[in-house]
Amino acid sequence: MTDDDPLGNLLERVGGRHRWLRTYADEPTALADALAGHNVTVEHRDRPAGVPGPFVVVRSAEGFRGAVALGSLESFLAGPTEPPVLGDADGERELRELFERTPFASLERRQLLATSREFEERAYRAGEGRLHVAFQTRAAMDAQRTTYRAILRETDLDVHVYAPPGPLGEPWTDATVHDDVGWAVGRFWLVAYDGGGDDRRACALLAEERDPDRYFGLWTYDPALVAATIATLEAG
Repeated sequence: MTDDDPLGNLLERVGGRHRWLRTYADEPTALADALAGHNVTVEHRDRPAGVPGPFVVVRSAEGFRGAVALGSLESFLAGPTEPPVLGDADGERELRELFERTPFASLERRQLLATSREFEERAYRAGEGRLHVAFQTRAAMDAQRTTYRAILRETDLDVHVYAPPGPLGEPWTDATVHDDVGWAVGRFWLVAYDGGGDDRRACALLAEERDPDRYFGLWTYDPALVAATIATLEAG
């Protein structure tokens, strides 16, 4: 870790929560392979008699986290085939909460898009507070311009956008654009919402691109970690 890599340092510091998954199914599943390289241990048990379908129990160091249908978890880990649209409920919040602060070693772009949209949706519905988003490239900014126009037009959110230096093109009206930050913005995919005064709404996604289109990262609903992420951004 180095002093000139504050987001990388933060990601390494908070990315250590382990999960244990126990699958109950008629035969072993592919979850162990799907989660290889993640901070997750998977074990298999036969499905109990009388249970209508295979399911998964999730535990952490703190104890029982929840149970979910095996098919729902497999779909969640695969990610959506199409990016979600702002205003559409994706129905995956409970699944994300099961893996809160669990580092994923190989997040893909579609999974990051889905998580980003859920957090943007949370901020959009609250309509107030600070929303911070880091775009790795100007092209990525342009691709999300329509979404953020709606957020800025229809809410009182204070939106801060972090982008690599370069010509901005069409202005981002009503957003604060930061293009002179001291950290390597091109490496990070980030969305952080402070909750608008309600800690129950706070959330953040932080992921670092370590190989082309493959990310190491995590998401959190912990208000202290969300605040630390935003403080790191503002100090950069």
